[in-house]
Amino acid sequence: MIEAHFSLHKGDFSLEAEMSDSGMILLTGKNGAGKSTFLLCLLGQRSPDSGRMALNGRELADLPTEKRRVAFVNQSTFFPHLDVEKHLIWGAGRIPPDTASISDARKGLGIDYGGKVGRLSLGQKIRVAIATAVLSSPEALLIDEALSNLSERLAVLSWLREWSVYSKTDIVYVSQDQSESNLADHHYVIEEGRMSRKF
Repeated sequence: MIEAHFSLHKGDFSLEAEMSDSGMILLTGKNGAGKSTFLLCLLGQRSPDSGRMALNGRELADLPTEKRRVAFVNQSTFFPHLDVEKHLIWGAGRIPPDTASISDARKGLGIDYGGKVGRLSLGQKIRVAIATAVLSSPEALLIDEALSNLSERLAVLSWLREWSVYSKTDIVYVSQDQSESNLADHHYVIEEGRMSRKF
């Protein structure tokens, strides 16, 4: 369960966040509305001016990013110098690695390739980044408009939805495509700095 009720103001920018839900959560809004800022607050990379944030009952405000058990994926969250397998093993965070989990993530996300991550196509890099995040066993996965460059985007979203249910992990994914709400449990929108729940 993600609980976020906070305010953030910086210059002319203002964000009033109101979210209390779990499962697969779609977040939409115009460019500059505050979608990425909201995710970065949950991650611990931005600090609200007032309010509270909690994940499964754990207060997040005083926790550093590495203690929040929140994974974040955007179009640049990958290590270009690692090869695909080492990238996934790093995400799993165990030696010896859980080869069954890595195999499941590879299959589910269509990662049937190897090589240095930096030499892959953008879509392939994103799949590796998502798999790495999933393998880290977070309590929440935040995806910031990273899916728009994927072929078979809806298939990836469907797999993530199944993974969310199986692992009991909340997902907040930002998209400009409101049709993706068909795969969401909940849909939030940010308009003129205010977040509201559509369903």
